[in-house]
Amino acid sequence: MLLSLLLASSALAPALVRADDAEEARFHDELARRHYAARRYEQAIREFFRERELAPNPRVTFNIALCFDELHRDADAYLMFAEYLAGGDEDAERRGMAEAAIARLAPRVALVSVTSSPVGATVFLDRREHGGYGTTPVVLAVEEGTHTLLLEREGHTPTELSIRAVRGQRLEVSGSLTRIEGRLEVSAPGTAHVEVHDAGGVTVFEGEGPLRAALPPGDYEVEVRAQGFEPWRALTRVTRDASTPLSPELVPRALPSSELTITASAAGATIEIDGEISGFTPAVLERQPVGEHRVRVSHPGLVAWEGTVTLDADVRRWLTVSLAPPSHTQRSELTWVVGGAAIASLVVGATLGAFALDASSRFQSIEAEARLYAMGLGPPPTGSLLDVRSQGTTLASGADVAFVAAGTLAIVAVVLFFTTESTSEGASSASIADGERSDAADARGGSPTEAHE
Repeated sequence: MLLSLLLASSALAPALVRADDAEEARFHDELARRHYAARRYEQAIREFFRERELAPNPRVTFNIALCFDELHRDADAYLMFAEYLAGGDEDAERRGMAEAAIARLAPRVALVSVTSSPVGATVFLDRREHGGYGTTPVVLAVEEGTHTLLLEREGHTPTELSIRAVRGQRLEVSGSLTRIEGRLEVSAPGTAHVEVHDAGGVTVFEGEGPLRAALPPGDYEVEVRAQGFEPWRALTRVTRDASTPLSPELVPRALPSSELTITASAAGATIEIDGEISGFTPAVLERQPVGEHRVRVSHPGLVAWEGTVTLDADVRRWLTVSLAPPSHTQRSELTWVVGGAAIASLVVGATLGAFALDASSRFQSIEAEARLYAMGLGPPPTGSLLDVRSQGTTLASGADVAFVAAGTLAIVAVVLFFTTESTSEGASSASIADGERSDAADARGGSPTEAHE
């Protein structure tokens, strides 16, 4: 039965083996089967191992286990049968034989269950040159007695475990491997994001600055990103049990800018952008931050203009401002003519009234002289009472007419003052035009390509 199983193994080599490897594997398989038939199990084992190197197959592992079992090398046989069962061969008869052999050999060997922290450590038994016995967690079958287990894992310090194995018993052992590492210290600001990449470009550590990371020795690329700054990159080497400091020098990111040319109807007008004086008209303002800005253009004696101008990257923008005089109120000239006539009438009336009062005073004086003359007490009167009365009556009537005219004209002037009022609004205006951005000299001499209010 065993020989028939051996004879079947060579025909089941993987189909993907190269032609020359497959041919050599068949050659070693034929030699192994001949040695096995002649009970030369040591030689058979060597040939089967060579065959397994060329064409890995769980059935070859089964044949090696048979040879060890014939040599009564129980521990080796146990390991090979266990490896075969883990290989995925679905042949029920072979699996049944392997399981029976495991059950039969278990009381004859000492089992050692090996685990490690971290897992995945390669286990060597007694001598490293014999090769590894798998990676943790793994179960080993060993001869009774004292043994040394060596656990190795890339990036960690190897560790040794001394054990005493007892036949028929299972021993649980565990080893702890210390990670080999150095320290990387990146003194980036707290607003920065730091990433550390290994030689393959894989991110092995990231976080906010300042960053302190424990890493295996090796070469790394460090990348620092912060808002408003250009990305910073550097290559560095982390050495074992040492600290590697890095001090990134972040360069502010150049903000997109625009150009704004401002002219005004009055030369020398003051330009304010976002509340700060930026120059006098006409002016070409270069490297202005893109976005929305509040612009104010003012000049003494004129109404200031204020508005919003939006600047876009790599676009030249013209702002043409027309400054207007302050608002003022006007009235019809007739108002002032009528008002002047009213004042003149008032003066005439006052003058005539004064003369009328003087005539009244002279009338009273002549009348007194006439009474004294009639009584023989004085000289004859110096004037005619009739003439003086007539003159006074005429002057009083003229004064009354002048006063009435003055009042009438004053009322008309007041009416005209309010009904003929007209106010001119003093509002400044501006227009904006766009064009391609160029140097300052071109901007000063350029003209708008598209203007709009």
